Amino acid sequence: MTLALREPIKRSKLYEQVVSRIVDAILTGEHPPGSLLPSEDELRQQYGVGRLAIREALLALERLGITSFVPGVGIQVVVPTPQELVDKLDLGVLHYLAHAEGSHDHLREVRRALEVDIVRLATERATPDDIKRIERALQAETTAIDDRPQYLKADREFHHAIAAASHNPLFAALQSAIRRWIEAYPSTKVHVPGSDERSHADHQRVFKALKSKDADAAARAMGEHLVVDYSLAGKLKRIKGKPL
Repeated sequence: MTLALREPIKRSKLYEQVVSRIVDAILTGEHPPGSLLPSEDELRQQYGVGRLAIREALLALERLGITSFVPGVGIQVVVPTPQELVDKLDLGVLHYLAHAEGSHDHLREVRRALEVDIVRLATERATPDDIKRIERALQAETTAIDDRPQYLKADREFHHAIAAASHNPLFAALQSAIRRWIEAYPSTKVHVPGSDERSHADHQRVFKALKSKDADAAARAMGEHLVVDYSLAGKLKRIKGKPL
């Protein structure tokens, strides 16, 4: 098979240009999900670049989650899951949180806005099984009030279960990631006495509204819950009289 020579790439960062061309070919259906990309030699002929640029481009595509190397078969075009896409942000976000002033507060604001919308959707879309999962998490919190690690586990499951009940996988992936990024902050690891009881009471209000299909009340309860920072940093702010 004779391959037509495509317009040579002349810019300095050759591999980035190759990535752009291959992605364009994927988006236009030339290489649909499940298909194999041409071999390295074929790609070199198509784009008029060296082997190194092709290999760097293929590595970049794999890091982006667009392709996957299948041993003995080749490089397959894949569709990443929302969770896989969000997970790729971890290192960059953690670096941002560690060095950018106000980043932790910014992330909490994003979480609050996101989860208020999530609980609205969950109130409208939750199935009986979703309701049971959320209720089980709430019950697990009740029995774990005096067991901090178990309470945190149940608390995470409560929020994850509500996100899952939105039946929007992008919301669920973002909610899980934001929670993970917030918990990476040292100040969130310090337990403030009484905080679990207050958090659990908030969760009960959220669940009551969600179960009764009152989206406005559920959103309001979630917003009120997440506007309060129960971490050590949050307690110090309240002691100093600073607004939350």
